[in-house]
Amino acid sequence: MKLAVMSMAALLCLAPMTAALADPVVLAVAYLGHGQFTFEDKQYDYNGLVGALQAADASKHFDALSVDMGSVISELDKGQVCSLRQSLQKRVHMFITVDGEKRTIFCN
Repeated sequence: MKLAVMSMAALLCLAPMTAALADPVVLAVAYLGHGQFTFEDKQYDYNGLVGALQAADASKHFDALSVDMGSVISELDKGQVCSLRQSLQKRVHMFITVDGEKRTIFCN
C-alpha cells in the first residue's frame, strides 16, 4: 500500500515534466494580403483572427503560430503579422515560398 502511494506521488510529480516534453502545438494560418487571413478554412481580418485564435487557445492550448505568407511580402504585411505575437502572447513563425522552397522570415 505504501509503495502504491509513493508510486502515485512520483507519477504526479513527473506529469508536468512529460507534458513539457510533448511536441508543441502549432496552429497554421495563411496570410492573404491586405490584412486578410485564413484559419481553419475561414477568412478573417486581423481582429477576427485574434478572436478566433483566442477561442482556439481556450479549447485547445497552442504554443505557436505558423503563418504562410505566400510568395510575396511587404514590410507592412510583415508588421501586421508580427503584431500577432503581442496580441496573442505566442511565438509566431512566418515563411514565404520561393521556387518551391520555404524560407523563414523573422520579426524585428
